[in-house]
Amino acid sequence: MPQKILLSRCPTEKWPKVTHSLGRRALARLLRATNQLGEAEPLMRRALAIDEASYGPDHPDVAINLNNLAQLLQATNRLSEAEPLSRRHLEIFLQFTLKTGHEHPHLRAAINVYTGLLAAMGQSEVEIEARLEEIGHPFGFRPGAGPSAENAPSPR
Repeated sequence: MPQKILLSRCPTEKWPKVTHSLGRRALARLLRATNQLGEAEPLMRRALAIDEASYGPDHPDVAINLNNLAQLLQATNRLSEAEPLSRRHLEIFLQFTLKTGHEHPHLRAAINVYTGLLAAMGQSEVEIEARLEEIGHPFGFRPGAGPSAENAPSPR
């Protein structure tokens, strides 16, 4: 019901999509928090699709949706499905850091989330470090050097 109210107050064509996505995301988080994971997943997937269409595939809001869905998949022990979403979540924040020359505020958390997922998948510390190196290399990120913007090459 709240989704309909939000939609009726939006004056433009683009904003109802965004507001609708936010409503779906909030409802999905509520369902996840109350352990109604089966009902939350399609809402999270739809919110992701709406935000990708509204903002583009590399927007930080898309990264947040990717992380939410990856966390849900991890909670349902679907780690191999969660991994590419979590990796993309991290890549979006690495790309932001490269483009702006400033570390995104969620970058360190994204690294920790991805590292935790890889550990849950049974990867060793050496394997995790190698995976982070592989992901970070195109963005100038070296895991041992930390995620600061100083380690990134100049914006392209």
